[in-house]
Amino acid sequence: MLAGDHLKAASDLGIPSSGWAFYRQGYFRQQLNADGWQQERYPELDPHAMPLTLLVGDEGVPIKIEVDLAGARCVAQLWSAQVGRVLLLLMDCDVEENEEEEREVTDRLYGGGTEHRLKQEIVLGIGGVRALEAAGYGCDVFHSNEGHAGFLGLERIRKLVVSGQLSFEQALEAVRAATVFTTHTPVPAGIDVYDPTLMERYFSSFVKECEIDLETLLSLGSSTRLTADTAMQSRFNMAVMGLRLAGRANAVSKLHGEVSRSIFTSLWADVPDDESPIGAITNGVHTSTWLGPEIREVLDRRLSPGWTETAGGWTKIKDVPDGELWRARERARERLVYMVRERLRKQLLERGCPRGNWPGPARSSTPRC
Repeated sequence: MLAGDHLKAASDLGIPSSGWAFYRQGYFRQQLNADGWQQERYPELDPHAMPLTLLVGDEGVPIKIEVDLAGARCVAQLWSAQVGRVLLLLMDCDVEENEEEEREVTDRLYGGGTEHRLKQEIVLGIGGVRALEAAGYGCDVFHSNEGHAGFLGLERIRKLVVSGQLSFEQALEAVRAATVFTTHTPVPAGIDVYDPTLMERYFSSFVKECEIDLETLLSLGSSTRLTADTAMQSRFNMAVMGLRLAGRANAVSKLHGEVSRSIFTSLWADVPDDESPIGAITNGVHTSTWLGPEIREVLDRRLSPGWTETAGGWTKIKDVPDGELWRARERARERLVYMVRERLRKQLLERGCPRGNWPGPARSSTPRC
């Protein structure tokens, strides 16, 4: 949802932007069973039944990219979705050229074990850069949201080195100057880390192409000064690499910025904690997406034209009568209650619950079935 809001806001503001990701089973859907316990299910998404377009070349052949996964060839075809004025590219590894293991790389968001996550992030980062090029889009600035897409920096470095334009050190600085990194997670459990042996297996070709040793690569994600845990120190930290490859970094709120600077301050040993180069940009939402029709009608009538796109458009909000806002709220709440009841009835029907046990205005809100 955050990524979707980001793209829609970029479209509204006329900011040339693009993104990429696709998971056949996406994120799980939740529902409650008869005993009130949460259950998850992963419905399979069919791109042919979605508002997506398969990207094809001049001769009508689907455009595909490939990445190396520890010697295995992983191919991804490209789908596109037009989000207003912004293009969303979607990489799909479920293609016939791949073996079963590679076809499952783009199965579930945040799914699988550590090695599966590493494969996903290689496709996301390295494959993402190649997907943009294959689709004919040039980018001046790259943004990595958390460390998940962080390998995009390594691919851009590799390209500059292999082309003979720059040395590894020069390429590193050039990439850093055009990269932005956003950190969200203030706890270690939310940050991906990988063992050096795993990194060596999947990035041995990168090391050779860039004419560096493995230690140089591992140093980009070294968290030696970040934690006292010896086991954690030896692992490749994606958030640390994201910060080291970024010319600008930010947290997602003012308070989170303070927390992030304290967490990562050791990466800048000679800089005071409160001056660590991690700024803060408070997470926003795409107003038009999340605004109910009841409130929108009031604001459209009371606020200045274009209020959804400019902060200044909200200056007249204090002039809106409280009673008018309250009535809109009550109408929205009534619609919410109706929607929840309808969804609950649908779940009970699918479960085969007798109609006599269905909830209603005069019945218990916690039926047993």
